[in-house]
Order: sequence, then structure tokens, then C-alpha cells
Amino acid sequence: MKKIMALTLALVLSLALIASFAENGFDGSGTKASPYLIKSAEDLSLLSDMVYEGESFEDRYFLLTEDIVINDTDKFYSWEDNSPENTIRPIGDARNFFKGNFDGNGKTVTGLYISDTAKNYVGLFGYVKGGEIKNLNIEKAYVNGRSDIGVVVGYADGTKLENLFAEGIVSGKENVGGIAGTVSEGVIKNAVSKVEVTSLGKAGGIAGYAYLSEIGNVTSKLEVSGVLASGGIVGHMKDSRVKNAYSEGEITAESYSGGIAGYMDEFCTAEYVYARGNVISEKAAGGIAALSYGDIKSAYYKGFVTGEYKGALVGINSPLSEKPDIDYGDIENSYFAEDRCENAVGYTVAEEDDYDILALKAEKIDNAFIKSYIFNSFSSVENLTEAPDDVWVFKGKNPALWIEFPETYEKPDTEGNEKPSVKPEIGIKTGEVISTDIRAYIEGYEIKAVNIAGKMAIALKDLREFGFDVTFDEAKKTVNVSYKGGEITSSYVSEETDKEIGSYISDVLSTDIEAYFEGKKTESFNAEGYTHVYFRDLSLFGEVSFDEDRREAHLNLK
Repeated sequence: MKKIMALTLALVLSLALIASFAENGFDGSGTKASPYLIKSAEDLSLLSDMVYEGESFEDRYFLLTEDIVINDTDKFYSWEDNSPENTIRPIGDARNFFKGNFDGNGKTVTGLYISDTAKNYVGLFGYVKGGEIKNLNIEKAYVNGRSDIGVVVGYADGTKLENLFAEGIVSGKENVGGIAGTVSEGVIKNAVSKVEVTSLGKAGGIAGYAYLSEIGNVTSKLEVSGVLASGGIVGHMKDSRVKNAYSEGEITAESYSGGIAGYMDEFCTAEYVYARGNVISEKAAGGIAALSYGDIKSAYYKGFVTGEYKGALVGINSPLSEKPDIDYGDIENSYFAEDRCENAVGYTVAEEDDYDILALKAEKIDNAFIKSYIFNSFSSVENLTEAPDDVWVFKGKNPALWIEFPETYEKPDTEGNEKPSVKPEIGIKTGEVISTDIRAYIEGYEIKAVNIAGKMAIALKDLREFGFDVTFDEAKKTVNVSYKGGEITSSYVSEETDKEIGSYISDVLSTDIEAYFEGKKTESFNAEGYTHVYFRDLSLFGEVSFDEDRREAHLNLK
């Protein structure tokens, strides 16, 4: 009788468990071995709804199994004035926390749109308490709110954020960051931000505000601007540390603007940090920090600084000398390019022996210098392990996280036998341009074409003669092409040549210039001194066809 009762009870519990899984709508059981599966935008919305209904998913696990497109991003840069069709409510708020673990599985969420200027805790995740968010890419995101605003998470409380990529635009009133608005007693590790950040107070390329937190192995690429405390990595940091960080966007603020941190409060350290890009403020501006009460070690800055109190490293350096038991305010083993800035520190109350600073001529800066003095724990890409602490490579003379190039670098397997390939430095030969008998035409007018890697390629500059707008941004190293329907002025006609088809013309070189068609990145090359793209990729602007008999490629514009 007892056995029958036990079996009945077990059956009832099993059925209840199955019913619960069916009711929440996710495949999987939510365990680490069998996580809940997120397959669509509808699943993300369902997760948000369940958290708002009081389900925190504490100690439960989620896995993103598919790339998700929430909105078409063709008109992404007009979203500020013309909102797209779909929006998703942030996952969690101040009353209903998300406490689970979310693994993005290397997948990408594209076209995230959230805009509510009256709302706090805004991002794909609104308010996360504990748990972990990792291995997630978010592209073409537009996120706008009031306070604690980030592309990945608005407010991260005791949360680990790791292996993240964010791209887009984020703005708010206070505590706004490319990855997280606020991180408190947490960790941000291995993160790349290509996000334009704007905030009235505390704006950061990675985090707006960091308290009792660790931020390491991070890169911020775009502009950060605001009124108070703008930083390339973090706007305002307190009792926190930034280590192994690189920022290259222009940083602006009315009061405190820093290449790494706007405001470094007490008990803070910035170590192995490198910033390049202009830093501008009406009051205090520093290549590393605008106002610092903390320690700066192994830092380097290259750029121009503008402000009332301006320094290549620190605008105002103010160690807590009134507290003798606190030994902060040092600047050690740090450098700046002397052709860009005159002084290391704008204003200081520290002793001169607290400084170990060297102005370095810009022409002496090279990869070896950066490796030795900035990222001195650098190990080659070939030595990366499954969970590397050191994930820096070099793109020309500038450091970069290897996770920035997922199409080029691959993580080693668990045995560590496979090695990620190394992206060549700028100007390195990657192929050859060869002659071709195929001719290319746009609206019936011929355009000069060559053969690169077996495919027809053209120079972007030549598109100007076919009614295209070709704009080069020197600061961002980007070329953007859009079609304006202008007059075709090209008179090019290929000449007969004695050269055998397939003959060598020139080398193809690696380049740091990126090409975009209407804001969408496309593959590009440096050939004969100009940026080239494949003719077939012009299909964004119309119909591309190939006539085998005539040996002709045609683009008919929309």
C-alpha cells in the first residue's frame, strides 16, 4: 500500500512539473544541463512578462538558440524620430528582478528598440539581481530611458556580465552605459561596446556607474557625451577597478570628461588602460580620468585634451591626503604622447613623488611599447586557453579584444588544441588583384572592375560618378555609401590590352577602413591605394545580374 501511495505521489509531482513546463512556454527544464530555450522574439517577450508577473527564475538557466531579429534595421538611424514596428519590455524592474542565468550562446539579437523617457532600468534586461548574462551579441539597438540605462542591462546588482558585444545608440538622464547603466557589486568582463552613449549625468562606454565592481578586458569604440562625468569606459566609479581597458571614441562633458573614467572616486584603480581620442570638457578633462582620488597604473593616452583643468592623464588629481591610512592618488608607470598634450596633470594636490610619468614621442609608439608598458601581461593569441584572462590582440598599433572579430577568431576547444587565427596587421598583403575579361555596368554605363579572390570588385570612389553618395569619416575610419539618385557622369570605357587574363596587377592589402552600404557593413579591401568592394554586394541598391555569354555584370538601380 505504501509503495502504491509513493508511486502515485511521484506521478502527481511529475505531472505537475510537466504542466508547469508546458505552462511557461519554454522548451527545457531550466536546469544547467537542460536550460530553458529562447528561440524567438516572442520567447523574449514571454520571459519579460513572466518576470513582471513575479517569477524571478532564481537559479534557473536560459539558452538562446537562434539569432533573433526584432526589427528591420534599414532605417535604424532614423529611429529617434520614427520608431520601428516592434518594442520589447525590459526583462525585470525594481520590483520584479530577473535572478536567472542567461547564455546567449554567441547568438545575436538585432533591432532592439526600447524608448520611454519616464522609465528607469531600461535595456534588454531591465533589473538583474545575481545570476549571469554571457555570450550575447546585440546589434543595431536603440535604447532610451530615464535612469540606469544600458543596451544589455539597465541595472546589474551582484551580476556577472561576460563575453558581450553591444552596438547601437543609448541615452538617458543618469547612469547610462553601452553595456550596463549601473553595475553594483558585480563584474563586467570581455565586453565590446560600439555604442553612442549620451547622458546628463554619468555616461560610460561600458558602464555609466560602477560601485564595488570589477571591469576588465573591455573596449569602447564610439563617442560618449553628457553634462556631468563622461568616461570612455565608465562615467563614475566608486570602490571599483578597471583593468585591461581600451577606449578610442571622443569623450565630452560640461564638467568631468575622461578617456577611461569621468570621475574616479576613493578606493578606485585604473590599471593597464589605454585611451586614444579627443577628450573635451568646460571644466576638468583628462586623457585617463577627469577627476581622480584613486590610483592610475600602467596607463597611456594619445589624443588632444581640452578644458579649464586639463591633463594628458588626469585633469584634477586629488588623493585623500587628509586620511593617512589611505594610500591612493598615485600615478605610476604611465605615459602620454608629448606631441598631443603638454602636461600630464592639470591640477594636483599630490606630492610630486607620487608621479611616475613619461612624455613619449608619438613616433616611438609601436606594438612592442603597448605590449610592454600597457598590457604587460599580454600573451600571444596562440597561447589563449579555454577561459583566457588575457584576450588582447593588436590591430595595427592599437590593442583590441579578440572577441571583436568573431568572423576571424575562434575560441580554442576544451582541449586547447585549436588555435585562433591572427588577423593581419594593416598594410599586410592578403591577396592579389588580377586582370579580368568581365566588364561591369551600372544602369548601362561601364565602371572599372578588377578580379579579387575570383570575384568582380570595384573601387568605392568610382561610385560617386554613378549618383552615389560616398562619405569617408577619417576619425572612425569608415566609408559609408548611400544612393541618392544623382546624375551619372562617368565616361569610363575599358581599353583593349595585350595583358593575359588573370595577370597580376597589384597587391591586396589589409586595411582598418570599414565599408558600409546604407549603414550595413560589407566586405572591403585595399587595392591600388583605394577601398574596393565586391560588385555583387551592390545588390542592396538594385538587381545584380551576370551575362555569361557577353561576360558582363550589370546593376540595375532601384
